[in-house]
Amino acid sequence: MVTAIIPAFGKADLTRQAIARLRQQTHPPEEILVVDDGSPTPFATPDARVLRHDTNRGFAAAVNTGLRAARTPLVAILNNDVTLAADWFKRLTNTIAEQNADFVCGKLYRPDGRIDGTFDLLCRGGLAWRAGAGQVDGPLWSRPQAISFVSFTAVL
Repeated sequence: MVTAIIPAFGKADLTRQAIARLRQQTHPPEEILVVDDGSPTPFATPDARVLRHDTNRGFAAAVNTGLRAARTPLVAILNNDVTLAADWFKRLTNTIAEQNADFVCGKLYRPDGRIDGTFDLLCRGGLAWRAGAGQVDGPLWSRPQAISFVSFTAVL
């Protein structure tokens, strides 16, 4: 049982498309929750539960609002411009169960097919960057592994 949280500011059409894609998953989320982060025109749809901030408070605040409102044991945080593989929820929930993981993610791809990121790395100075960013996909980026940090572009 998963709640999909989509933080959104404006871009209502993009958010509606994201909701439609989530409904088409082989194992769709139990609930879709959009956190409208103070959009100039309030977001409304019958296809998701919508929570609204009166002013734009930023991505982290929108995510936290969604997390507090989620009613399921698992949550996915997704940008509204992400296109997921049709079985994304199925594969990631299976991985959570099989590996007893706290969180999981998949690879993110750029429109040109190169990797945008696989997980986040952190240096001693506190600087984060995405592993694999700009690289051609291959075996190095396809092996399951324990990670410490993840991009919140698409995470379960």
